[in-house]
Amino acid sequence: MFRRCLTLSAAAGAVAVASLVVAVGASLAGDDDAKEKSALAKMMIKIDKDTKLVREGTKSLTKFKKANSGKDVAKAAGEIAKYAKEFRDMKEPSEKMKKPFSKWTDLTDRYETAARDMEKAAAKGDFAASQKAWNPLYVSCSNCHGAFRPEVGDGF
Repeated sequence: MFRRCLTLSAAAGAVAVASLVVAVGASLAGDDDAKEKSALAKMMIKIDKDTKLVREGTKSLTKFKKANSGKDVAKAAGEIAKYAKEFRDMKEPSEKMKKPFSKWTDLTDRYETAARDMEKAAAKGDFAASQKAWNPLYVSCSNCHGAFRPEVGDGF
């Protein structure tokens, strides 16, 4: 009886070790994927944070005032507009989705314009104009995600 339990324990231990080896191997492969995470994907994490700040800051006059009367919103919008310059010339998204590079650059240009418009409106402390500027910014994000990241959506 003791041998049987010992044999079963050894077999279970071997299965656990094998599972661990497979899990570690898969994890290491995932690390390679993380290392290969595109510069765009890394930027999108920052863009998402700033875009959410812009969205929250334009939801109500109270939130706009809490966002330093739009100055925090303007700063965040300016940051996301800067990213457009950085990722505009990246060809990987259009190649990956087999879409024309001109579509990528067009959507990037629209995104930058919308972000700059938001930046200007918020910098003036104009809540109504900032609220109005949110929709084109949101649409520019949604259109690009729809074309180049349909599995992700727009995250809002």
